[in-house]
Amino acid sequence: MTGYDAIAELYDEDMGASAPAGDVEFYLAKARETSGRTLELGCGTGRITLPLAAAGCEVIGADRSLAMLGVLRRKAREQRCKRRDKNLSNIGCTGRICSWKARR
Repeated sequence: MTGYDAIAELYDEDMGASAPAGDVEFYLAKARETSGRTLELGCGTGRITLPLAAAGCEVIGADRSLAMLGVLRRKAREQRCKRRDKNLSNIGCTGRICSWKARR
């Protein structure tokens, strides 16, 4: 269990208010610069992953919070987004993005 599990259902509302303007567009431009798959580490509820997929990017989201991933799965179903759950130990990605600040 992670600290994000408790707030998974509220995360999008909070991030919608506090995320920098244009952040999704920024990551979309970065994903389009790659010639293959993009891996979003810490994808959470798919706030960035799903718009990238909807724009035609091949994107893989990874997160350690099962509750956040549960929200992402629900949103993917609601948006009729093609998704697969898989082991990420043997994937190849040409682009990687991390939309959160790493703590030191």
